[in-house]
Amino acid sequence: DALAISDIVVLGKDTACAGVSQFAAYSYTNPAPVSAQLVNESATFGAIAEAQLETMYGYDLSHDDGTANAYITQTSVGQQAAYFKDVYATSFYIEADLKVTAPQPYHVKWKDAEGNWQLGVDHEPKFGLLVACGGQEKPTNKIFYYVNAKNYAFTQVGCVQQKASGKDWDWANTDRTIDNLEPLNCNNQAVKLAILREGATFYFFCNGELMMTVNDFVTFIETQNATVGFMSFNMGLKISNYSATTDAGAIAAKKAELLNN
Repeated sequence: DALAISDIVVLGKDTACAGVSQFAAYSYTNPAPVSAQLVNESATFGAIAEAQLETMYGYDLSHDDGTANAYITQTSVGQQAAYFKDVYATSFYIEADLKVTAPQPYHVKWKDAEGNWQLGVDHEPKFGLLVACGGQEKPTNKIFYYVNAKNYAFTQVGCVQQKASGKDWDWANTDRTIDNLEPLNCNNQAVKLAILREGATFYFFCNGELMMTVNDFVTFIETQNATVGFMSFNMGLKISNYSATTDAGAIAAKKAELLNN
């Protein structure tokens, strides 16, 4: 209620200062508030009620502040997914820069060839973009467009779909890969991944180059809506420069730009 100053000291200068003849205009904008607790909803990411999908708590969304320097991080084990909460459509474009932040994959529990449980680093870590649909009385499925991080070589990208049950990944029948790429160096610099979807046709890009075109995915037919986001298998990630749009004009412009390179 009161402020008391017991001593006042006046200090001088050898030369006089110019002084202030007028005050300039001053304004201040409060930054968007963020929560100190774990959250799975932010300006860009969260839940898609129609698809009954939610961003997982493995992602730190506290820096998703709408600025040019916005980013999110992933630091948890297991398969961690984050979804753009405003995208659920049959056509879209998503892109992002993804950088590996951990010196090695996270430790997990896994079965060896003899069926015995072991504890050690994930032998098949991956990270990338996710396409997903689901919901009560609706098809449930996912597409994972990934960078293979095995041995931290980063020389392969691939695309795999879940089984028709909507559960386990169907590696045996749906995995498609582009091998022997120039090392992407993902632990020193970010790799830019992108997906452009037009109905049943999907274009997959890496650092601006078309990696593959797929138009025979199960479930993801012309009329099946889907959302987009990110997924990691036991990887530490920083994700920045991310965007996703369903605007037809923006999709057409991106298609012309990327496919004419």
